[in-house]
Amino acid sequence: MEILTKSADFFALLYNDFQFCQAGAWQGSVIQKVEVYSSRKLWRLLVEVPQPLPAGILEETANCLQSSLDCEVGVELLTQLDDAVLEAVVRDHWDSIRLLLEQQESSPLWKVENQRLDLIAGHRQQYQALLDIEACSRISRWFKENYGLQVISRVRLQESPQENGSKNSQTLIPAAEYQVLSYDVSASKPRKNASRGKSRAKAALIRMSDLQEGQQGIRVEGQIWHKEIKAIRGGRCAVEYYLTDYTGSVIVKQFLDKPADDHLLIDQWITANGDIRYDPFTHEAVLFAAAIENMEAPQRQDQAPEKRVELHVHTKMSALDGLAEVEQLVARAAQWGHQAIAITDHGCVQAFPDACHAAQKHHIKVIYGVEAYLYEKDIKERAYHVIILARSAEGLRNLYQLITLSYLHHFYKNRPRIPRAELSKYRRGLLIGSAC
Repeated sequence: MEILTKSADFFALLYNDFQFCQAGAWQGSVIQKVEVYSSRKLWRLLVEVPQPLPAGILEETANCLQSSLDCEVGVELLTQLDDAVLEAVVRDHWDSIRLLLEQQESSPLWKVENQRLDLIAGHRQQYQALLDIEACSRISRWFKENYGLQVISRVRLQESPQENGSKNSQTLIPAAEYQVLSYDVSASKPRKNASRGKSRAKAALIRMSDLQEGQQGIRVEGQIWHKEIKAIRGGRCAVEYYLTDYTGSVIVKQFLDKPADDHLLIDQWITANGDIRYDPFTHEAVLFAAAIENMEAPQRQDQAPEKRVELHVHTKMSALDGLAEVEQLVARAAQWGHQAIAITDHGCVQAFPDACHAAQKHHIKVIYGVEAYLYEKDIKERAYHVIILARSAEGLRNLYQLITLSYLHHFYKNRPRIPRAELSKYRRGLLIGSAC
């Protein structure tokens, strides 16, 4: 994921560059951040707006941006408000928001601060009840569905309800309660009796993009991309694993007797069970782990009922266009249930011997081919990319002949080229198609 943080006038962008008919609704709006998810082909824009906008306007604007872009990417719009405006929105719609809380005996206090809505429980029973109904998730979902607003919600416990929500009277869950989640680690595995809440088999797997403060007994899976070890009182340590599943990221916190007990490495995949709670030390919602286990990195799967045959594949023999070993490519195609795979490196056939051995090992057919550089008559003119596949033994011999001629007699500007006349001469047994 790539993040761009340069602010821009969103109204001017829509009005001047996209001629969007609803641009007037976005006057005074500023793009605060753009998140680019390359693997998901998604752009997520975070826009600060002076007043809330209906979800329909956001959807129409996102569709306009998406249809106007040259590349095929999805566009998601999220908005945020100034705290004073957000507070007014909560006040005006508090009756609707209160319905999400399933008729609590007494309505909790609330407070808006730093783009966040805090529900302030007057006593511990109310605090636990709000967590049980996942009030934070419900409220955040309500804001997103109705106004496209990215509002984080959390539940806090007030020490003294009589103080009517003054800033000094509101306290987070005491640190001692977080300590309940700690457990000792031996040989990189948690002790069985240190696990809290649901077991790994029963815990619900949640995507990190869907995590909300207050979720309990959940499970996440992801890759460690950073970690920090911090000393705490009593000679123990707190380990913070920065985890991502490539839809989002979360800090997973674990308490150990000593740093040497930490055996998890960066780039390792793990599954972690626990509760999402606000951490006063990191100042964000953190997964306090009740159990952590190693796991194999997930692999892409082909779930299509009718399997395809990939007819354009580059190995590491294609300079700057491929990095994979031919053995890995053939093995993956066989694992996915493909009946065949074509090897089409740029202008060369060096991967054919390894491809042949891999095909015999994995019981899959290899189609031998090349991505060639075709020109008409003048070798200095622009060359065009074509895919040449051998459909028979005669075609394979002709393919070898064309590759030989391209290197010996038609090599120009670091590329082995094939003239159309030679391709016509050795055409038998070959299939020819377009390339890039």
